[in-house]
Amino acid sequence: MKFISCLASAALLLAACTTTPAGLKGNPLPETLPGCSQAIAYSQAHRGLSVLVLQNGDVVCSTGGASTETPYELWSGTKSFVGVLAAAAVQDGLLSLDEFAADTLPEWADDPVKSRVTLRQILWMVEGQPSEIGNPPGYAGAVDVGFNAAPGERFQYGPVPMQLFGEIMRRKLLAAGLDADPLAYFDRRILGPLGITGYRWRQGTDGYPLMPQGALMSAREWSVFGEFVLRGGYSPDGTLLVAPDAFAEMFEGSETNPAYGLTWWLARPSSSPDPVTRGSDLRQNLDRFPPDLVLASGAGGQRLYLIPSRGLVVVRQADLDFEALRAGRGSDWKDTEFLSLLLGDTETPRPPPNVAEMMTQARSPDGHFISWREHLIDAEDVNGGVAIRGGDGVAMADLDRDGKADIVSVHEDSGHIRIAFAGTGPQDWHLVTLGEGAMVAAVEDVAIGDLNGDGWPDIMAACEEGHLIYFENPGPQARSLAWSSIIPEVTTGRGSWLRVFLADLNGDGQLDVTAANKGGTNIIAPEDQERIKSTTSLFLLDGPPLDQSSWREQVLLSDEIANTAQPVDVDGDGDLDVLAAARNRQEIFILENRSVRADGTLDMTVHRINIRAAFGVPSGWEARANAFQSDWADLDGDGRLDLVVNVLETAPDTPVHMGLAWLKQPESLGQPWIMRRIGDVMPDWIAGLNLADIDGDGYLDVITGGYSGLNILAGTFSGAPRLMDDPEATPSDTLGRMAWFQNPGAEEGAWTRHDISRRVRGMYDAWIAVDMDGDGDLDFVSTRGNSGALDGVFWIEQMRSPAPARSFTPARPVDSQEMPLPPKNWLKQYRRDQTYRPADNTD
Repeated sequence: MKFISCLASAALLLAACTTTPAGLKGNPLPETLPGCSQAIAYSQAHRGLSVLVLQNGDVVCSTGGASTETPYELWSGTKSFVGVLAAAAVQDGLLSLDEFAADTLPEWADDPVKSRVTLRQILWMVEGQPSEIGNPPGYAGAVDVGFNAAPGERFQYGPVPMQLFGEIMRRKLLAAGLDADPLAYFDRRILGPLGITGYRWRQGTDGYPLMPQGALMSAREWSVFGEFVLRGGYSPDGTLLVAPDAFAEMFEGSETNPAYGLTWWLARPSSSPDPVTRGSDLRQNLDRFPPDLVLASGAGGQRLYLIPSRGLVVVRQADLDFEALRAGRGSDWKDTEFLSLLLGDTETPRPPPNVAEMMTQARSPDGHFISWREHLIDAEDVNGGVAIRGGDGVAMADLDRDGKADIVSVHEDSGHIRIAFAGTGPQDWHLVTLGEGAMVAAVEDVAIGDLNGDGWPDIMAACEEGHLIYFENPGPQARSLAWSSIIPEVTTGRGSWLRVFLADLNGDGQLDVTAANKGGTNIIAPEDQERIKSTTSLFLLDGPPLDQSSWREQVLLSDEIANTAQPVDVDGDGDLDVLAAARNRQEIFILENRSVRADGTLDMTVHRINIRAAFGVPSGWEARANAFQSDWADLDGDGRLDLVVNVLETAPDTPVHMGLAWLKQPESLGQPWIMRRIGDVMPDWIAGLNLADIDGDGYLDVITGGYSGLNILAGTFSGAPRLMDDPEATPSDTLGRMAWFQNPGAEEGAWTRHDISRRVRGMYDAWIAVDMDGDGDLDFVSTRGNSGALDGVFWIEQMRSPAPARSFTPARPVDSQEMPLPPKNWLKQYRRDQTYRPADNTD
């Protein structure tokens, strides 16, 4: 959680600071914040009484003199004391946040609604009672206020919850044999140890302290309290005064209103319809301020702002305009204006946050926010120093038949095939090398299946330099014994094999192999080499796979540079067809399986996929695709599989556009496929994709992974180094983005892109959707390339939270630099002259 982590950092920075730095009293101090004078002028123009700003414990802006020493009404700024009061009571064992209020209020115990209210819900103001702002009932009166909503259903800001908590604290203290006055307890536990003694606190008509609005405090003493909160609940001498967990939970909002924690306002998006949340100008300008900003807020513009990431405590106090209140006029005080002036952010916009730190807006059907946490499976820094490089294909299957899925990954640059055998959980893996060196040179893709029919999954891999290779599972000792292997001679001398798949295409009950061979042996630019015929091939087995004579090839297509050979029953007739593609021409084909010949080969009909837009396009518009990665599903419910693929769109006098789309399968394969856009990540490039119901709403979403180091405008590699961050990288470059697109659930609806991470380096060729941690939602396994020593295998855990969280938490404390989203004018800033430099891309 961003705020909690910043509090921890702030605690380290501020541990040695005094709560009353020298020079705090007396005349105004020289300003050290760029907009101090302007902020003070704005405050005074809006009935301001005091401004006091501390940074890392030092006064950096102040109205000085008596203005910061005179106690003024905090009004609802008082409420934020109540959350700290609760955290202290938790530490003392007087209560827990999730206990039922009825445990202390027996008059609520038999009520079907009231009996379900927790203390946390009261402090969140979602217990279900209405309030009249500015008109607090007595403690007993708060207990008697009726309910107009179920617990947790509606945020209702006002005095009733605070007075209700006051009564609960009174009874708790009485039961513990202590002074039953909640204020006396708060003074003894918190204010006294902090040296805050000059405050006053008004009482209600029942003689008890007003918990929602009773405090009067000077700017100096309110700042002392703010420093205490910034330290994470520690007193100046290092004593922890509150329960750490309860303290941290003050800054977590509810599902009903993520912008309000346990009595503190948070810089979080919120859709709560209540007028207080909706009327906040901060809520409309969250992108202008650090996401860890929190505040205590009172009528008339009483404010205690805390920004842990900047070490800032900001106090602003003002004279409440009662005449305006009586006349029903709202305040024209703007937090955004004041903070922008104070922090000097009016002319120079804050740098945009990097993608990982952006607060996620993705939500599941139950309203929880979806974010992601990275976990490493296999990489040099976790595998004992095996330098695997260039992660590409990945597949999962239970290789040792222990009931757990294992992971097979291939690493092109270093020439490794690796197996991660599953252990006791998703953080426990037994890592082994299946093949390395010349036998798996530039290995690009992998497939798993029982090729020899013995009931144990075998492995087939495609190597770009330059053959297919088969590994036979030894059976029960798959983890410890060597796997026998063979390079089928029929696949040698053919140049570069790019893709490999296993499926029974001729219906004889035995798996066959389909593979794409792109011809030239130069894995970077095959077109520069002597032409070698490129094929989309089917390999049939006439005997044991380890016998060379068993392998027999049928060339299904020979057309330019083959890019895929994916088996799929496209036409729904019960047999498998093949998706093929020509890379450079950006063309895709359906190889329709018409019949099986006597020798087991296939009679195939080639259908070129012609794409037609479902939307308006300019004259001369064309759409093409090479289908390196694609996925299939019936997205519109018409009984026919549709194709999800990256599509290149061109038109005269129009910039090239590359984006994800789904192509609606026509009634006849010879008819045009109707294209509907899903979205794009330009200037980034989508390499890997996978259809999966990420949010659990019953509709398939799409996760995608990028390919750093490309020059998409020149159609080549950029020359960005794979072994280190490109020092010249900018947000306008083609970088390593991860993102997912949320299905709207309607054929014509707009898909929503949710960005996960955008690192300078990263290539993510393939994704596997699987619930790795068994919590009921989908996680993803992938490989990473183009990142030097950071390459390997990882999984990202889907996290769900009641409030927005940072989009992505990386596994490593130090990784490739996270970058912001590209600017809208990235095309003007794109480095078009980037070109491939081999010297920067070798170990």
